[in-house]
Parts: sequence; C-alpha cells; structure tokens
Amino acid sequence: IEDRLFWYRRYAYPEGVRDDDLKELILLVHPLRNPELAYAQVWAPIASGLVSVLAMMLVITVVGSRMVRRIENLESQVVRIARGNFDGVEPKGPDDAIRRLSVSINSMSSQLAKAQDWVARTERSRLISMIAGGMAHQLRNSLTGASLLVQSFIRSHPGESVEELTMAGNQLKLAAEAVRRLLASDPNVELVDEPEMIAG
Repeated sequence: IEDRLFWYRRYAYPEGVRDDDLKELILLVHPLRNPELAYAQVWAPIASGLVSVLAMMLVITVVGSRMVRRIENLESQVVRIARGNFDGVEPKGPDDAIRRLSVSINSMSSQLAKAQDWVARTERSRLISMIAGGMAHQLRNSLTGASLLVQSFIRSHPGESVEELTMAGNQLKLAAEAVRRLLASDPNVELVDEPEMIAG
C-alpha cells in the first residue's frame, strides 16, 4: 500500500455467516518499509545473543583453565608431600578459597615435617637408650663377676693381707650399685632387682 509493506493476517468467513458478499477479512498487523527490515528485526536479537554467548564462553574458558591449573598445582603439591617432600610452595593467585587451601596445605606440610623429625629423634633416642641399657647391664654383670672373684680370692687366702683386695671389692660393689641406679633412672629399661651375689 503506497510502497509500504505490511504484516497481515487473513480471516475467512464460513458460508452463510454474513449476508453481504464479504468472504474474507485481511487484518494489517505491522507496517514495514521493505522485506529486509523484517529480517533485520528478527536477526538483530539473535546475533546479539550469539555474540553474548560466545563472549561468555570465552570468559568461562579462560577462568576455568586458570582454576584448573591452580588445582593441578595443589594436586602435585599433595603428591610431593605423600612422597615425603615437605617443602612449602608459595601460594599464587587471588585471595580465594584455592589460595586459602594452598596455605592450609603448606601448614599441614610444615606440621608433618616437624612430626617426622620428632619421630626420627624419638626413635634415635629409644635406640640409644636400648644400646646404653644393654651396655649398662653388661657392665653391671662384669662388675658383679669381678666382685665375686675378689671375694673368692680373699676366702681362699685367709692368711694373707687382703686389705687392698677388700677395698677393691667394695669399690666394685659401689660401681655396680651406681650402674643399677643409672638403669633405674631410665623409663625405657625394665630393671630386675637381683639378690646380692656372695662367693661361697
């Protein structure tokens, strides 16, 4: 109509509804200057939506890849800790949950390193204590044996001067008692009180 295009709807009347010759009604809906404008009005929102979706996908991909790399770094750090390497890793990235998790992993690594060192020192101390206890028992047995030999010699030579030997026997007894007290002071050594042995 006068070089203007319209969207329209056509309505047909059934037979016998109207008395006049009107068989159909055409309703003009929307005027258009040309057909290209109609397509432009349809495609403009679609193109805008596609651009928005593509931009959003790009942002999600970039952010997601960064987060994946940071999580992979945390995973490798945990694997190193599991293998016994307790060196800390400098947290990187923004102050978010992943960075706080990295700080927690570093703290856990430090505590595990201290615990491992404490266990190693405790084991060394226990081993040294066991060795010292065994040596002290052996020394106590040797001192007891020497004291018995002195007593036996004194009894077997009653006519001789044995004052020096008596003093030596007393010193051996004192040394054996000192070793016994040393063993008693160690909580890791079970001390069995043995009756004093006298040479018959």
